[in-house]
Amino acid sequence: MVASVQRVANANARFDAVLTIVLSNDTGSTLQTLTPMDVAALGVDPDSLANEVFVTTAAGIVPLKTMSITMQMLRPNLPWNPMTRWFSEVAVINPQATERLSGLEMRNHLYFATAPGNRMLYVSSTKTALRDILPAGSG
Repeated sequence: MVASVQRVANANARFDAVLTIVLSNDTGSTLQTLTPMDVAALGVDPDSLANEVFVTTAAGIVPLKTMSITMQMLRPNLPWNPMTRWFSEVAVINPQATERLSGLEMRNHLYFATAPGNRMLYVSSTKTALRDILPAGSG
């Protein structure tokens, strides 16, 4: 999945730096993951972040820094047109991340389906559009 990400200082402030990222739709992930390089690209020194949460990972419970962001999910075609409005999210900064995992918040803005065989994930911003893109005979 593709998203635009922007940092926020508070609920009313927006910054100009917008980063386009690719993330994995992980239904088991409850927190949006960013890397320290993502944070730096948004104009923030990752070492300056003070807020931490304890996260249960495959390696055990680890403290990870957090950052408030706004996100907008994009259609996976060029040009990447918006699929959602901008929404608020708290991301964890994982220095060991090999992939960016999706958090829960995007699931409040999109509809997901798989067809028989589970080879393809179908995503849409409305139920009707999701039904229309499913292969014949799957719904």
